[in-house]
Amino acid sequence: MALGGMLPAFSGNGAELGAWTFADGPQGWTATGQASVSEIIRRPDTKSLKISQSKDSEQDSAWLSPLIKSEGKPVRVCFWAADNYTKQPDYSYSAAIGFSIDGADGKPGVVQTWEQIPWDDARLEQWWGSLTPAGLVWKYHEAVFTPGAKDFRVKFFWPKAIVRGECLISDIRVLDAASSKSVNDEKSSAASGEKKDDSSGYALEISTAANGNLFQAEDPLRFEFLLFDPSGKALAKLSNPEISYDISDYEKFHIASGKIAFDKAVPCAIDKNDKKRINNLRLSHLIADASAKETGREFFLHAILKDGDKVIAEDTISYGVVNPRPIDPKNLSKCLFVNFTGESLRTKMGISYIHDWDYSGWKQAQPQYPGPIKISPKPAFPKLIYCPNLEQIRSRKPDHPWGHVGSMAPEAALLDDPFHPGCKAFNIDAYVEYIVARVKAQRESIAMVVPSGLERGIDARTIELQRKAYAALKKEFPDLPVGIMLYGLFMNPSSQAKIFMDEKLYECADFIDDHMYQPSMDWTEWDRIRKEVKAKGKDLYFISTEFSRVGGNDQVERSRDMISSHIEAWSHGMKMITYFNVPANLKEPVLRGGVGDGFQWIQVVPRPQVSDAIQADKRSKNSTMPLLQCMTYYNLVQNFEGAEFKASFKPGKNSVAYVFARDGKTVCAIYQTKPALPEILAVNSDVPFTAQDMFGRTERLEAKQTALITATGYPSIITFEKELPKLYDAGSAGALIKELESDMRAPLLPRGAKAKLKLTIPPAFSSAFSAELSGTVDGTWPKAEPQTIKFAAGQPSQVELPISIAAETEPGTYTFTIRISEGKRLLGVLKMPLTVSDLISLQMSGVPKTPMEKPAIAVSLRNLSDSEKSGELSIENSYFGTSAEPEAMAQKYSIPAEGEASLRFELPPEEVNLATSYLITAKLKDKSGISLSKQEEVSFRASQKTASPITIDGDLSDWKLDELCPVPFERYHSSWGKLPESLKDLDAVMYSRWDSENLYFAVIVSDDNSVRRANDLELWHEDNIMLGLYPWGWKLGEPLNSGYYREHLGLCADGQARLFRVGNPPGGQSDSKGISIAVKRNDAGYVYEWAYPLKSISPLELKPGSRFRLSVAACDIDQKPDGKFTPLGAIQLGGFNLSIDAQPSKWREFILIEK
Repeated sequence: MALGGMLPAFSGNGAELGAWTFADGPQGWTATGQASVSEIIRRPDTKSLKISQSKDSEQDSAWLSPLIKSEGKPVRVCFWAADNYTKQPDYSYSAAIGFSIDGADGKPGVVQTWEQIPWDDARLEQWWGSLTPAGLVWKYHEAVFTPGAKDFRVKFFWPKAIVRGECLISDIRVLDAASSKSVNDEKSSAASGEKKDDSSGYALEISTAANGNLFQAEDPLRFEFLLFDPSGKALAKLSNPEISYDISDYEKFHIASGKIAFDKAVPCAIDKNDKKRINNLRLSHLIADASAKETGREFFLHAILKDGDKVIAEDTISYGVVNPRPIDPKNLSKCLFVNFTGESLRTKMGISYIHDWDYSGWKQAQPQYPGPIKISPKPAFPKLIYCPNLEQIRSRKPDHPWGHVGSMAPEAALLDDPFHPGCKAFNIDAYVEYIVARVKAQRESIAMVVPSGLERGIDARTIELQRKAYAALKKEFPDLPVGIMLYGLFMNPSSQAKIFMDEKLYECADFIDDHMYQPSMDWTEWDRIRKEVKAKGKDLYFISTEFSRVGGNDQVERSRDMISSHIEAWSHGMKMITYFNVPANLKEPVLRGGVGDGFQWIQVVPRPQVSDAIQADKRSKNSTMPLLQCMTYYNLVQNFEGAEFKASFKPGKNSVAYVFARDGKTVCAIYQTKPALPEILAVNSDVPFTAQDMFGRTERLEAKQTALITATGYPSIITFEKELPKLYDAGSAGALIKELESDMRAPLLPRGAKAKLKLTIPPAFSSAFSAELSGTVDGTWPKAEPQTIKFAAGQPSQVELPISIAAETEPGTYTFTIRISEGKRLLGVLKMPLTVSDLISLQMSGVPKTPMEKPAIAVSLRNLSDSEKSGELSIENSYFGTSAEPEAMAQKYSIPAEGEASLRFELPPEEVNLATSYLITAKLKDKSGISLSKQEEVSFRASQKTASPITIDGDLSDWKLDELCPVPFERYHSSWGKLPESLKDLDAVMYSRWDSENLYFAVIVSDDNSVRRANDLELWHEDNIMLGLYPWGWKLGEPLNSGYYREHLGLCADGQARLFRVGNPPGGQSDSKGISIAVKRNDAGYVYEWAYPLKSISPLELKPGSRFRLSVAACDIDQKPDGKFTPLGAIQLGGFNLSIDAQPSKWREFILIEK
C-alpha cells in the first residue's frame, strides 16, 4: 500500500490540463458511494464535490475525474477544500487527492499516489460535533505529482475507514508543473507513489527505570540511551560515537552538561514484535552532578549523539527528583490531599489518602440477597475516603453503556425507581447493611464515608439513604466521619444547599463533599451553610473528591491555577482535595507545550523501558514522564500537607498572601491576582526564610532588618524557619510583608544588543551598607557584570547593570532575576520581565469586517536599529481569493531608524468568515539580510460602539443592526447530543455593541420548539445560552490569564429572563448584580439581549482597541409529541465552555471599535 503525505498550501499558475468549477454539476466526474454534488459553495457561480463517511463500509465513497491527457511530466493539482469531521484519529485518516492510471481493460486502476488534505485539528476538542454550514472554512491546497503515465485520473477519496464526517472540494485545476510557479515559496510535496523511507537517520531514545521518571532523592541518576534504526535495519559501526548532554529546567535555566563515550554501548533485545527496534544499542550511564538532583524541579535532559562531527541522533526527556515528606500517623486527620485509587505516583507525591468510588462492590460481596456478605480487609495505609456510589446511577436506563443499578446490585434487592421511570432502584436497608459491612471489614483503611452518592440530585430516596446510613455507621463507629455530597454547591444559589438546610441534613452529615470544575469557585453558599450550622452547634468541614480550576491546557497556566485554587480552597475551610490529574497518552513527548484538555500532569509515551534494574518480564512498553504540573503538585504537597490556614491579606495592590502554620514554621503563598508588573515586597523580619518559585527553584534569604522579594502572577512559597504569629492576623501582617513603590520593567532589547539596565531599589533598609547586585535569566545569559550598590538608610538606591544579549538568543519574554547579597547572605531576589526582540519585529491583527469597512490584515513593523530598514513583507494566503486561486499578498516597506511602520492587506468581504479565526503567516525579507516569519491567529469580529445607550427590552430596533455584521455560530455542540433537524430547529447569530458604561450582546436564536421548565440555574439543561467571557485578548503562544466569566442565561418558566453567573476570573465580580437581561419568545425562536456594566466584566476596559474572547452556546431541548424530552443539544460559537473542557485559546476574539 502506498503511503500518503500532507499537502502544503500555496498558489501558482501554469498551463491547464483540466479545470472544473462544478457550476453545472459533476462535469464528467464519476461518483461512488456517499459522494454528491453540494450546493455549499466558496464563491458565486460554482458548486463543490462532497464525500461522506458515517460508517466504515462507506470508506469507498469517492469522486473520479475524467481521463486527463498529459506528456507524462510532473503536474500540479490545485483546489480548495473544506472539511467537516466529527471523528478524526490523525492526519492519515483525512480525505485525499490521488492519481489513478487506467488498466489495459480501460478501467480505472487502484490509486498508488496520493496526498492527504490537511485538516485544522486546532479546533479539535473533547466535545466537538459537526460544523454548521456557516462554520466551514475553505482553504487552498496544491501538490506536485509525477503521474507515472501520460494519461491519468484524479481521485478524491478516503484512504482509510474510521473517520466520520465529510470533506468538500471545489475549483479543481490540473496544471503543467514546469510552467507553474509558487507565490508563497512553499516546496511542493514529493509524490507518494513510492513508499517513504523513514530510515534516513537513526533514532535515540532516553529512558529510566524510575516510575514516572521521578527519582527518589537517594536513587542514582541513571539513564538508558537506546540507539536504533526505525527501519529495523542493522546499525552500522560507529567510529568515534559520543553523547553530549545538557540539563535545563522548564524556564531553560542551565543546570548541568557533560559528555558520555558511546563506544561501550551493547546490543539490547526489545519486543520482538516491534519492528522498529529489532536492532538496538544500549548504554546505561550514571550522571553524578548534584545540581541535576535538586528535588522539586522539572528537568529536561537533552542528548545529542555524534560520530566525530556528524550528528547521528538526538532526544530529550523530562525527569524529576522527589523526597516526599513523611506524615506522622497522629496528624493524618490534618491531611489536605487525596489521590484517586490506583494512582501509582501517590507515594512519590507524599499523599496519604485515596478515595474509592464503589459501584459494583455490593453485588460482588453479596451475589444473593439475602445472603452472606464477604469482604476482604485492606491494609491500614493508605487511608481511604469510601464513596459507595449506586445512588449516582439510579437514573441510568438498563441499556446504559457504563452500567446501571440493575447490573450492579443483587437482583433480589432491586425495585422500580419511583422517581426515574424505566430505571431500577435498590433496597435502601439492604444497601446500608452492605455499607456497614464494608466499613467493618476495612475499618483500618476507611477513614471517611460519603454514603449517598456523588454527582446526583437529591430526592426523597437520597435523603432516606443518607439518614439511615449515617445512623447505622455512627452506631457501629461513633468516631467515623460521615458526609454528604451537595453537588453544585459552588453555584450561587445552590438548590442542593437549600434542601440541605430545609431538610436539616446537617444532623446526619459531619462534612460536605462536592465536585468542582470551574474557572473560579464561588464560596458564598458554603460560607453561609458553615455559619448557619455552626450557630446550631455543629462544625462542618468541606472536602472535594474531584476538583480543578479550568481554563486552558498551557503547562504554566495549569501549574499556576493548581496552586492558587488549592490555597483559596483551604482558606475557605476545605480540607481534603482530590485534584483532577490524569495522564496524557501521547505518541511523542511534549516538553514545554500545551497538553490535552488541561487536566494532564504526566505523559505516557511509547518508548520501552530497557533498564536492567527492571526484571525483563516486568518492563513496560511505555515510559511515563512528568509535566511541569506534576512537579508543581509535588511541591504543593511538600509545602502544605498538614498545614493549618491562619489568615490572608493583601501585601500589595495587586497581590495576595495566604498564611499557614505547620510544625513550628510559618508558610506563606504570595501571588498577584491580576496581570500587572511585578511588585517588590519588603519582608520586615529577622527570621530567615526560603523562597520557592513556581518552577521549584528554592533560595534561602536572611534579612538585614528587611529582605526583598517579588510578587508576580506565579505563586511563590515563603517558609519562615520559625513561626511569626503577627502574620496570623490580617491587621498586623501588612506591616511584616508590604509593597514598596517600584517600576519593575526593562526596555525592549534587540538580539545582539549591549545595554545598561537602570534599576531603582526603593527605600527598604534602616541602615547604610554596601551589597553586590547580580542578574541573570538562566545562569548563563545575559552576560552581566555584578555591581556594588550602596544602600543609604531610608533612601532609594540606583544602579546601572551592564548586560549584553547574544545574537543567537531567541526572541521572547524572559524572567530576569536580580539578587542582592552581602557576602554569603542573600538579602533580596527580585524578578522582572526582560523582552528580547529581533532588530525588526512584526505584529499582525485583523481589521474588523463591518458594512462600512472592508476587512484587512494589519501588520505593524518596528525597527530597533539606528538605521532605516526596507524590504518586502508577504502574507501566505491560503484562505482568500475571488477567483480559482488565492490573491497574491506582498508589499514593500520602509521603517525609519528606531521607528515604526504599518501595512494593510485588504480582503474581499465575502471571503471573510466571522464564525472562525485564521492562522496567518507573514514573512519578512529585509535588504539588510534579516528574514522573519511570524504566525498569528487573526480574526475580524468587532463590538461596535453605539451612539446612544441601548435599552434592554428584547426589542433590537435601537441596535441599528444594518450598521453591524451578524456573527454566525460555527459548530453543533457534540456528536452524542441532540442534532437539529433543520435551521428552524436550531440556528443562531450574534451581535455586540458597547459604550462607556456597558458591553452589550444580542443573540437571535431559531428554535421552533420551546422548553422552559425552571426558574433557577436548572435552566442550564433546557433552552438557554451558556456563555464564557474571557476579559482579555490573546496572542498565539502566550500563556492564558487565570479564569473567565461563565454564565447561563435564558427565559424561565415564570416568564422572567434571568442570568446566573457561575464563574469569574480572580478578583472579578462573582454574581450577576447590575447585569441587565431581556429574552423574548417569538414564532421563530428567541431574542436574547443583555448588558454588562463595566464593573461586572473587570478587568476589561471599555475603550477602542480592547479585546475579549467568547464561547457562546445556544442550548436546545425539544418536547416530543409523546411528552418526553430530547437530549440536550447546542449550537456553538468558539471553543466549548464546559466544566471539564474550557480553553479560551480556542474561543473567538472581538475587538472594540468606534464604528
